[in-house]
Amino acid sequence: QLLILQEHINQNTFPAFKKLLRDAKISGLIALNHIESDVLGKINALAPLVQCCDYDPASRQVSSVSLDDVKAAKQVMDYFASLGRRKIAFLSGSLKYKDNRCRKQGYLMGLSDMGVEPNDSWMVHLPEINYNMALSTATQILSQPNRPEAFFAISDLFASAVVNAARRLNIR
Repeated sequence: QLLILQEHINQNTFPAFKKLLRDAKISGLIALNHIESDVLGKINALAPLVQCCDYDPASRQVSSVSLDDVKAAKQVMDYFASLGRRKIAFLSGSLKYKDNRCRKQGYLMGLSDMGVEPNDSWMVHLPEINYNMALSTATQILSQPNRPEAFFAISDLFASAVVNAARRLNIR
């Protein structure tokens, strides 16, 4: 059986989550959201846990699946460069998360390799992954007289918002 829980797990929600684990007789977990390290340990004591988001594998507190976000972001930027794109916006979530910080690092490395100075008005860090916020932000950026030629969006949801903002503004 598969149980999907969309609620964030933190110190406040942990007691109810612990009850859910026991009542549902969960035998293992895959976490796709950020979980504070103190709560990770408590969860891992109840059932085997694999953390797949914003986790430092070097801590070895729990099993994890990760990727090199800096390298992946740099590859995206290299791809944009191969297309001749140099005016590239960056649409991210909060920099309190490691994956967003690493992706920004790869983005900036890519700009540097192209000899392009970052445009601060094109680097946006939204407080949450929210389609409407991203749509509004992308619309504002694309409405500028000097607009970017491409967007580096840290999520499919943000990328979808960018595409829809461009469509609304009749930008191909």
